[in-house]
Amino acid sequence: MKLTYDDLHAEQACNAELEQFKLLWPEGMELNEENIYRSIAAELSWSWAVSAFLSAEVFAQLNDQMSAIYQKYCTETEKEWQEYIRDWQFTNSNEERIHIVDTYHTMIAPALLRRNRAYAKIIWQACQEPGALKNLKGLRSKT
Repeated sequence: MKLTYDDLHAEQACNAELEQFKLLWPEGMELNEENIYRSIAAELSWSWAVSAFLSAEVFAQLNDQMSAIYQKYCTETEKEWQEYIRDWQFTNSNEERIHIVDTYHTMIAPALLRRNRAYAKIIWQACQEPGALKNLKGLRSKT
Protein backbone atom coordinates (compact mmCIF):
# COMPACT_ATOMS: atom_id res chain seq x y z
CA MET A 1 0.00 0.00 0.00
CA LYS A 2 1.31 3.40 -0.93
CA LEU A 3 0.16 6.80 0.33
CA THR A 4 0.77 9.62 -2.16
CA TYR A 5 0.69 13.38 -2.30
CA ASP A 6 -2.45 13.08 -4.44
CA ASP A 7 -4.14 10.95 -1.75
CA LEU A 8 -3.43 13.60 0.87
CA HIS A 9 -4.47 16.41 -1.44
CA ALA A 10 -7.75 14.66 -2.28
CA GLU A 11 -8.51 14.47 1.45
CA GLN A 12 -7.72 18.19 1.80
CA ALA A 13 -4.52 18.00 3.81
CA CYS A 14 -3.15 21.43 4.64
CA ASN A 15 -0.48 22.92 2.36
CA ALA A 16 2.29 22.69 4.97
CA GLU A 17 1.62 18.97 5.47
CA LEU A 18 1.48 18.38 1.72
CA GLU A 19 4.81 20.10 1.12
CA GLN A 20 6.51 18.29 4.01
CA PHE A 21 5.18 14.95 2.75
CA LYS A 22 6.37 15.70 -0.80
CA LEU A 23 9.88 16.49 0.48
CA LEU A 24 10.08 13.25 2.44
CA TRP A 25 8.34 10.95 -0.04
CA PRO A 26 8.26 12.49 -3.54
CA GLU A 27 7.19 9.15 -5.04
CA GLY A 28 4.75 8.33 -2.26
CA MET A 29 5.16 6.58 1.07
CA GLU A 30 4.91 2.84 1.37
CA LEU A 31 2.45 2.40 4.22
CA ASN A 32 4.22 0.43 6.96
CA GLU A 33 5.06 0.86 10.63
CA GLU A 34 8.54 2.29 10.08
CA ASN A 35 7.38 4.93 7.60
CA ILE A 36 4.49 5.87 9.87
CA TYR A 37 7.05 6.31 12.67
CA ARG A 38 9.31 8.41 10.41
CA SER A 39 6.39 10.64 9.46
CA ILE A 40 5.40 11.09 13.11
CA ALA A 41 9.01 11.98 13.94
CA ALA A 42 8.88 14.53 11.09
CA GLU A 43 5.82 15.98 12.85
CA LEU A 44 3.31 15.13 10.16
CA SER A 45 -0.19 15.04 11.61
CA TRP A 46 -1.33 11.45 11.92
CA SER A 47 -4.18 12.53 14.18
CA TRP A 48 -5.57 14.31 11.10
CA ALA A 49 -4.65 11.53 8.70
CA VAL A 50 -6.33 8.73 10.62
CA SER A 51 -9.51 10.79 10.98
CA ALA A 52 -9.50 11.37 7.21
CA PHE A 53 -8.52 7.87 6.05
CA LEU A 54 -9.87 5.33 8.50
CA SER A 55 -13.43 4.12 8.83
CA ALA A 56 -15.32 5.73 11.70
CA GLU A 57 -15.33 2.53 13.75
CA VAL A 58 -11.60 1.88 13.41
CA PHE A 59 -10.85 5.56 14.01
CA ALA A 60 -12.85 5.58 17.25
CA GLN A 61 -10.94 2.57 18.59
CA LEU A 62 -7.61 4.04 17.51
CA ASN A 63 -8.45 7.43 19.00
CA ASP A 64 -9.06 5.80 22.38
CA GLN A 65 -5.70 4.01 22.17
CA MET A 66 -3.89 7.19 21.09
CA SER A 67 -5.45 9.11 23.98
CA ALA A 68 -4.21 6.51 26.46
CA ILE A 69 -0.69 6.69 24.99
CA TYR A 70 -0.75 10.49 25.14
CA GLN A 71 -1.89 10.47 28.77
CA LYS A 72 0.95 8.11 29.66
CA TYR A 73 3.40 10.41 27.86
CA CYS A 74 2.05 13.45 29.75
CA THR A 75 2.38 11.64 33.05
CA GLU A 76 5.96 10.59 32.23
CA THR A 77 6.98 14.13 31.29
CA GLU A 78 5.00 16.13 33.88
CA LYS A 79 8.04 16.86 36.08
CA GLU A 80 10.06 18.12 33.10
CA TRP A 81 7.12 20.23 31.91
CA GLN A 82 6.75 21.86 35.30
CA GLU A 83 10.49 22.61 35.42
CA TYR A 84 10.32 24.05 31.91
CA ILE A 85 7.42 26.37 32.81
CA ARG A 86 9.09 27.45 36.05
CA ASP A 87 12.43 28.19 34.39
CA TRP A 88 10.82 29.96 31.44
CA GLN A 89 8.85 32.31 33.71
CA PHE A 90 11.93 33.51 35.53
CA THR A 91 14.10 34.52 32.61
CA ASN A 92 14.00 37.24 30.01
CA SER A 93 17.23 36.28 28.31
CA ASN A 94 16.89 34.74 24.86
CA GLU A 95 20.08 32.76 25.38
CA GLU A 96 18.75 31.30 28.61
CA ARG A 97 15.41 30.52 26.98
CA ILE A 98 17.15 28.66 24.16
CA HIS A 99 19.03 26.65 26.78
CA ILE A 100 15.77 25.96 28.65
CA VAL A 101 14.07 24.69 25.48
CA ASP A 102 17.07 22.54 24.54
CA THR A 103 17.24 21.07 28.03
CA TYR A 104 13.52 20.32 28.03
CA HIS A 105 13.66 18.59 24.66
CA THR A 106 16.66 16.53 25.75
CA MET A 107 14.95 15.46 28.95
CA ILE A 108 11.69 14.40 27.30
CA ALA A 109 13.31 12.76 24.25
CA PRO A 110 13.13 9.15 25.56
CA ALA A 111 9.45 9.50 26.45
CA LEU A 112 8.72 11.19 23.12
CA LEU A 113 10.41 8.36 21.22
CA ARG A 114 8.39 5.77 23.16
CA ARG A 115 5.17 7.70 22.47
CA ASN A 116 5.93 8.02 18.75
CA ARG A 117 6.83 4.31 18.44
CA ALA A 118 3.62 3.37 20.24
CA TYR A 119 1.58 5.63 17.94
CA ALA A 120 3.22 4.14 14.84
CA LYS A 121 2.52 0.60 16.03
CA ILE A 122 -1.17 1.13 16.73
CA ILE A 123 -1.73 3.23 13.59
CA TRP A 124 -0.13 0.49 11.49
CA GLN A 125 -2.23 -2.16 13.23
CA ALA A 126 -5.37 -0.09 12.61
CA CYS A 127 -4.54 0.29 8.92
CA GLN A 128 -4.44 -3.50 8.61
CA GLU A 129 -7.93 -4.00 10.05
CA PRO A 130 -10.37 -5.31 7.43
CA GLY A 131 -12.18 -2.34 5.85
CA ALA A 132 -10.15 0.20 7.82
CA LEU A 133 -9.00 2.16 4.78
CA LYS A 134 -12.32 2.28 2.99
CA ASN A 135 -12.36 6.08 3.15
CA LEU A 136 -9.18 6.40 1.11
CA LYS A 137 -9.88 5.53 -2.50
CA GLY A 138 -6.29 5.93 -3.65
CA LEU A 139 -4.94 3.45 -1.11
CA ARG A 140 -7.63 0.91 -1.87
CA SER A 141 -6.79 0.92 -5.55
CA LYS A 142 -3.09 0.35 -4.83
CA THR A 143 -3.44 -2.65 -2.51
